[in-house]
Formats: sequence, C-alpha cells, structure tokens
Amino acid sequence: MKKNFLFIGFGSIGQRHFINIKEQIIDGDFYVYIGENKTNITIRPNFNIIESELKLLSSKTELQEKIRNFKKGDVIFICSRSFEHTENLLTIFDSSVKNILIIIEKPLATNQESLEKISNLKNNNNIYVVSQFRASKSFYSLDKMITRKTYGDLISFSFLNHEAIQTWHPWENYLESYSTIKSMGGGCLLTQIHDLDILYSLIGLPVKSNFFIGDGNNLRIDADDYYLGSFLYDTQPSIFGSISSSYYCFNKTKVHSFIFEKAFIKWDLNLDILEINNKKNKDGKSFERNKLFQKIAKEVINISNSLERNQTHQSNKYSGLVKINDSFKLLEWLFLNTKN
Repeated sequence: MKKNFLFIGFGSIGQRHFINIKEQIIDGDFYVYIGENKTNITIRPNFNIIESELKLLSSKTELQEKIRNFKKGDVIFICSRSFEHTENLLTIFDSSVKNILIIIEKPLATNQESLEKISNLKNNNNIYVVSQFRASKSFYSLDKMITRKTYGDLISFSFLNHEAIQTWHPWENYLESYSTIKSMGGGCLLTQIHDLDILYSLIGLPVKSNFFIGDGNNLRIDADDYYLGSFLYDTQPSIFGSISSSYYCFNKTKVHSFIFEKAFIKWDLNLDILEINNKKNKDGKSFERNKLFQKIAKEVINISNSLERNQTHQSNKYSGLVKINDSFKLLEWLFLNTKN
C-alpha cells in the first residue's frame, strides 16, 4: 500500500531524510509543510532533489487537513527549527489519527516550559527522536565493551566536539542561523546535544554535574558558543569525566576517549573508528556520515510497516532512533542542572 510521508521543515536535515527514505520506498507520496504563505523551497546545493516529486503545503489549515487524512503506518518528520519542535508535535496531535509514526530531529524541546507542554506524550511508543551516532558500529562496540567489562571497569571519559559554526552551512550567514539565536533554541549546548545523548545511552545520568556555558560574545551571537560539563557517577568504582564542545575549530574535532582498567579507547566520530591502546580497529571500509542516516531510514520503514500491520515493533538501541521517553528524561535532567 502506498505510504504518505510529511516533512515539517525542509532544510538540510529534512532534505537528507527525504533522499534516504525515497531510496527505501518504491511507491509513496511526499508532502512538505513550508510555512505560512510561502510558495517554494530552497534545495541545498549538495542534494539532488526534483521539486516536482514534492507536494507543498503552505498553510497550517492545509497541514492539519493532510494529517487528518493520514492512515496507519504513515510517517511525519519534524525537521523544523529547534524551538518549533514541540509546537509542531502538538499540532500533529491536535489533528492526527492513531498509529502514525513521528520522527523528530534533536533537540526534542529547547526549555523546561516547552518540555512540560508535551509531558502527556512522553510515553507514546510511536514518537522517536533522531540520534544518529547510536547507529554507528563504534557505538555498538563501546556499549558491549562497557556492559561486558571487556577491558575491566570504565574509569573515566573525555568527549571533545569542536567545529567552526561558519563551516556548517557555507551557503548561509551563520549569524542568521537558528543554531546561533537563543530565542530559536540555538546555542552549542542544545545544538550539539549528541555528546550528552551518547553519554546517557552508554552509562545513564550522573549524580553530580557542573556546567560552564559561554555567552557567545566572541562570535557576536546571543546564544552559548561553548560549554564544558564535568560529571560524576555513583558507581563502584566511581566513573568521572567531562564533555567540552564549541562553535570553534576549523579542523573539525569529534573525539570521545574512554579510560578502562585495562585499556585506553578513542572513538573518532568523523571516521567512526575505534583506537584501542593506540591501535586502530578499522574494518577497511570508508565511512560516510550519511550511512548512519540510511540506517535510520531503514528503521523508519520497519516501524512504519509494523504499525500498518498492527504489530508490536521491538525497539533497537542501535538504530539511531530514540523513544521520546528517553529524550524527555535527558532534557529534564539537563534543564534542571543548567538553571541560571
């Protein structure tokens, strides 16, 4: 049966999801909500998308009417600006049928107030948040090493994630990006939440934490341009570590290091390579970031098919999709621990 796919927001990440989903689907209808009174979309220069394949919706009334006509197993992607995610989610539930699949880009919410607005949805099993690094081979290997104590107990960790904001979308002015505007949910802490999500998914939430958060002055933005977090876990032995992240460094640095009793392990997230005691654990295959999103697309179709058939779908921790309840817990903890 032909499936319906709706994209609320169609910037870089929305277009990436569209391309990967289209590779999985033989027969589907694709809709894009482009916002009130708009007439066209801007195709990113690195994507080959034929606009005639898309059916554009340019009013909230059109959007709600289309959602009301969705059937079991149809899919909605929320890829809008960060601060719009919760409102988009509420719009869907004001007009939706049951058993449609909803995929939300991170972060789920940008403050405690918006998170509370969707608290009644946190146990909904058909809502997932994208966390693409959980789909990587290295994440799988690290998770098994920690749980099986392959190299003894985990003692400490240090996560680095530094990338110049000017290089993210070279075709646009970073000062106009919602990633740098506080009122739109911008700032390094929420935009680069992947590191906190990886930490949470591997070893849970810490009992103690301290955050140092930048003010953005150096980049002339009103959102945080960096953060440093230190963490302590109530384990035996205690696990402790840190995350530092920023909108700086033209040599993109994404490295997570782990100290075990019997090993020092370094994960290069750019290449998805593990280095164990200074020896690279490489399978010889080149890594492309989009492979993580392709894996997510396959899981989206699997869940969609299960919903269409009224079947229970078994969650896969390594699919790159996180149930809303997990994301809700992480953000609830984060907002509590970063209050001014």
